[in-house]
Formats: sequence, C-alpha cells, structure tokens
Amino acid sequence: MDERQLKYAAAIRETGNLRKAALLLDRESSTMARSLKRLEKELGISIFRRGTTGLSITREGETFFLYAENALFVLDSMGWENEGNLTEREIEYLTEIRRQKGIARASKILYISQPSLSQILAKIENRLGAELFYRNSGGVEETERGRRFLDQAEELADIFRKLRRELEEFQEMKKGLVSFGIPINLGTSLLPKVLPRFASLYPGVEVIFHENNSVELDKMVLNGKTDFNIMHFQEKKENLNYEKLEVDPFCLAVPAAWRIKLGLPKPDSGYEIGGEELKGLESFPFVMVSRGQKLRQTADGILAQANVKPEICCTTKSMETAKRLCAEGMGLTLLPRSYLNLFSDTKGLCCYPLREELNGSWTIVAVYPREAILPRCSREFLRLLKIEMS
Repeated sequence: MDERQLKYAAAIRETGNLRKAALLLDRESSTMARSLKRLEKELGISIFRRGTTGLSITREGETFFLYAENALFVLDSMGWENEGNLTEREIEYLTEIRRQKGIARASKILYISQPSLSQILAKIENRLGAELFYRNSGGVEETERGRRFLDQAEELADIFRKLRRELEEFQEMKKGLVSFGIPINLGTSLLPKVLPRFASLYPGVEVIFHENNSVELDKMVLNGKTDFNIMHFQEKKENLNYEKLEVDPFCLAVPAAWRIKLGLPKPDSGYEIGGEELKGLESFPFVMVSRGQKLRQTADGILAQANVKPEICCTTKSMETAKRLCAEGMGLTLLPRSYLNLFSDTKGLCCYPLREELNGSWTIVAVYPREAILPRCSREFLRLLKIEMS
C-alpha cells in the first residue's frame, strides 16, 4: 500500500468512474486500473463493486476510505519537495530506524542489508529535500525536520495498522462462528427478530446457540463454551461484563372478566398501575411463576415496592401457563411486555402498564468475560440485535 494507490482510489471514488479519475489526475486509465487491482489484492478486499452503471463502493471499501482519508491528510502535510510516493514498507523502515536509533541495528531487525537500508533512507530524504537523521559513530540522531516527519510516519503506521485490523475482521465475517447462550423464553422472543437478518447478510457465518437457565449459562460463558450470553440482568459478577441491550417493562395482567369488578378502565385508556392501585388489589388472588426464576424475582420486587403481600393461588414453572390461567379467571399476574404475545395472544386479558415508581422492568443484557474481546462476528450479531430490538 502506498501514497499513489490511495490517491488513485480517492479519485475513482470522487468521480465514480475510472476514465474520469484518470483524466482528473492526468494518468492512463490502464495504469490506474492495475494500481487499484494490486491494492485490492494486497488488502484482500474489493474496494469497488463493478456494475453496468459503473463503480459503487463496497462495505469494505467504505471502511478503507475512512482510514485512507486520514492517511492522505497526513501525507499531504508531509511537505515533499520532489514528488513523493511513500510506501507502507518505507514507513516501516523509517520507524524502525527511529526506534533502534541506528541504521545497522534496524537492518538486523528488518532483515535487510545495511547498505540497502541506507540507500532507501537517502532516497526518501532526497524526495523530501531534507535530512531526517544526523549520522554519527554511535548511530543516528533525528534532525528537527526529521522529528516532525517521523512523527507523521508513526501516525501513518498507526492508521495502516488499524485499517488492516478492521479489514481482517471483514474477512472473518465471510466465514466465522457466533456461539452464545440464551434462556428459552427469551430466545423465542428475540431470535426470530435477528437470526434471519443475520443469516442473509452473513451466509458463511455459523450460528450456534445454547438454551438454558441463567446459572448454567454463566458457567458456559466463563468456561469458554460460548462467546457471550443474552439474558436478563440479575446480580453483577465481577468477572463478567454486562452490555445493556434493552429495558423491558412489566404489565399487570388481569382477567378481562374481572375488569369491571376491579374498577379498572379499558386497557387502551392510558391508565397505569401505581403502588396505591396495586395495594388496592392485594385481596385478589395472584398466579405466579416459581421462585428462583428471574421473572418471579422481578414480580416479587414490584409487589414489595407497593408493600403488597398477595394471596398466591397457583405457582407454575411456565410463564405461558400463568398467563393462560389468568385469562381463564384464576387470578392476576405480572408479565413482561415483550412476552405478552410470545406463544399466544392476549385474548381474555386486560394488561396495564406500571408506573415508574414501581421499578417494574427487567434489563436484557449481553454478558461475556471481563477480559474477553468479542470476535467481530459476535459484535456484528449484537449490533443487529440492538437494531431489531429498538
């Protein structure tokens, strides 16, 4: 990768056409085409998509130009006296000479002969029209002009490193693996929203998900059996990172046949249940899910906030069972909004949102080990999930 290739690519993007870009830079179209082909081969990507209507920028190309623009800005400010075409390899040579403070020492690190490295340095200094280093018996010392130039070379090296790292991640997306854990009900709610979209965008990426309870999922992610978990936040563990995906509010579900008896308005009236209203329903039976489930913990917290000690007429392991028993008139229940239509509709139910004072919600999070860096495939999956959840 070199300065000329970056300028050629930028001109093609600006004009949207290879021939027009060649006219803009006063170059031969064939020369620019060969240069672009070499650049794409070196980076392992297609910067432009060729079509009947001309050239369009690929997703990888968009990433390339984010860094190319910064690199060209630095290159334009380097102050070449003669026409410059600084290459990535030359930048490596210069920064290593600076790091080793000597041409001989740098040549050993770079596996290049000392005379060849001295010759390359002399050519760069000739194009710049200034010396970068004072030579002495102990090695080299930067000139004032050299210090500024080498700072810019270091900046370019950093830009190129970041560009290559980003493009390597695009290569991962062509063939990779996303492995995560998720509770069954949450998976039923969320995965149909994101998996088809992800599969269409990245057909070469395999997706494996494990459905289990939160305790087992924590064990799996800490043992490296999954890259991350998608779950409801419970208790923070020091060895895990938590990335918030969505806050899911709870509703109070009551049998539709009880609405008038309970003195409640129609559900679409905008009426909300606060602590006082919930306290007024304390004498009516509640259907609850089993203790130990996150849904039960959240429901218990809502009731405690309202100082309600309900009469529990029935306990079940299934959220759907609690919902259907409520619809049949057994009692009231508390359910997250996202689950109301999960397995069945809300026929036979009247559902009312809770006021903020009850803290009636749970937070859906992505969980992964604190020291872990998620693979690009996993980060892209979570990015799409956030979009679908919003």
